Amino acid sequence: MASGCCAQVPPPGPYTNPYALPSVLTIAAAAPAEDGYPFTRLGPYTRHVLTSSREAKKWFDRGVAWSYGFNHEEARACFEKALQADPDFVMGWWGVAWVTSPNYVSVTALIMSIRNQQQLAVVSEQLDLAESMYVRHFSVSAVWPPATRSSEAGKKALDLQYKQSMEKVYAEWGQKDVEAGALYAEAIMQLRPWSLWAKFPNNHLMEEGTEELIAVLDASLALSPHHIGLVHFYVHVYEMSSHPEKCLPVADVLRWIAPDCSHLLHMPSHIDVQTARYGLSLQANLDAIESGKLWEKYEGVPKGFYILYRAHDWHFAVYSAMMAGNYEVAMRCAVEMCERIPDAMLKKFPDFIESFVGMPLHVLVRFGKWSEILAYPPPPADPADPLLYIGTICTLHYSRGVGLAVLGRIEEALREMQLYKEAWEKVPTTRTRHTNTVRDIMAVGGKILEGEIEYRRGNVNRGFDLLQEAIGLSDNLAYDEPPGYMQPPRHALGALLLDQGGLENVLRAESVYREDMLWTKNPGNIWALTGLEECLSFRLKWYNESGRAQGELNDLEKELEYVRGRLADLRKDADVDVKVSCYCRVGGVKVDKVKVLKRDQRAIL
Repeated sequence: MASGCCAQVPPPGPYTNPYALPSVLTIAAAAPAEDGYPFTRLGPYTRHVLTSSREAKKWFDRGVAWSYGFNHEEARACFEKALQADPDFVMGWWGVAWVTSPNYVSVTALIMSIRNQQQLAVVSEQLDLAESMYVRHFSVSAVWPPATRSSEAGKKALDLQYKQSMEKVYAEWGQKDVEAGALYAEAIMQLRPWSLWAKFPNNHLMEEGTEELIAVLDASLALSPHHIGLVHFYVHVYEMSSHPEKCLPVADVLRWIAPDCSHLLHMPSHIDVQTARYGLSLQANLDAIESGKLWEKYEGVPKGFYILYRAHDWHFAVYSAMMAGNYEVAMRCAVEMCERIPDAMLKKFPDFIESFVGMPLHVLVRFGKWSEILAYPPPPADPADPLLYIGTICTLHYSRGVGLAVLGRIEEALREMQLYKEAWEKVPTTRTRHTNTVRDIMAVGGKILEGEIEYRRGNVNRGFDLLQEAIGLSDNLAYDEPPGYMQPPRHALGALLLDQGGLENVLRAESVYREDMLWTKNPGNIWALTGLEECLSFRLKWYNESGRAQGELNDLEKELEYVRGRLADLRKDADVDVKVSCYCRVGGVKVDKVKVLKRDQRAIL
């Protein structure tokens, strides 16, 4: 267990899934294969390869399936077993090269041993003599990304070279062999990881290569609709777009096609959260968590990059539950995630793992558990690495500061803000959570904290300005799923605008909530809808009193009826009674004479 601090926070009661949605998958260990291999549900992947060994062929298929599921550690083990069965198996050596090279999610991949590289060179020389058209055209020189990257410029050049090689293979074989399309699509994606579309809100515009990538995937999926690599890549393409719903039918395939591959079970949630299917997103990640536990039962806790995929499942489950208004599941998953991170892995890779340790604090802030936050213990000191938990310490001071501000303990909140700033300055620039640095993520929290304090000091408009700055910082974080910041800052701004009341503030709050659900990627969430319902109710009353046209009244009544219907459904799944968009709104400081900001002073009005 990585974090003693997590262990000391009592988790909620026994877990029961609050969602009425039936699980599309019952996770249970399947009967092992004849050779005792426990993972037999890796999808329908198989292909002809040049080997006389059935054993080598079997392990090759398993290796490719695991690789398409981004478990490159297990894939490598499978390819190596294929080579044990047939040391001269060309595609077995290709597989080792493939999975130990940089990929879409890890540009710093495992580096092949010198022996592997030398053997690959030997079999490559034999390749041109082979009679098989498949092996000859899928030559090793074309299909494996070089593992040695001496510089960023060198990496880009090699990635481009690999893409150009695969382009030639696809041009000749794309209509005959689906693998050509899958590998070419992967090669295109690696040129622009996590930036296949223009930065939000211009994400309706494709970046260079994306149009070709989609064409390749569409054509290849027409040949093989259930190819796990193609389906997986398709989700990664559309998750960044302005129309993720186009991927829903494809994403749904991943819910059942490879139950032993936890990452593939998780992948539909990248689309679910952007199409207001928070219940399905949660279920996908709970299924992935259980599938991963079965894998760990046989293989042990991941010792390499795959540990991040396991943390990602819990992280995504936490976010899905938070957005659905379910405290119990969110907190349980956050605590369990901390408990499952091995100390040795945390100390070895703090820059990639430590950011997950503070996740329970984000849950507590989301659900307004101020007493629990103030009682939350600091992480244990590590004499060998004083900065081991610095991101968590930063998160703790932020959380305590917000809680104290909400409770009206301003002087204490100011002290926590100073401690937050001191901790933030110490966070290494290399400390990340996937595509964002921890410094950038927690800079959002810093502005929220300042805004909450200023609001309760009576500097209401200054508080609003700081929360608007937090929104700007959050919007400018690099694309990630879940989003870099776990609680949309617009929820806090909208809540405090409504706390102040008055027509101008209510209209601005309404605009903020609409932005949250329409302009950003938080559609139909219970928090923003709750705020929007209050805004619409206020506006309807004002319309009636001011004698607005009947047509306007009818339109507003219809929208309010729709919002209330959606909320009624969402509240069935929530385990808390969500009445405000942010629990920072507790009917706090009221200022009788607030300077009203004109609409033309705010871009959002």
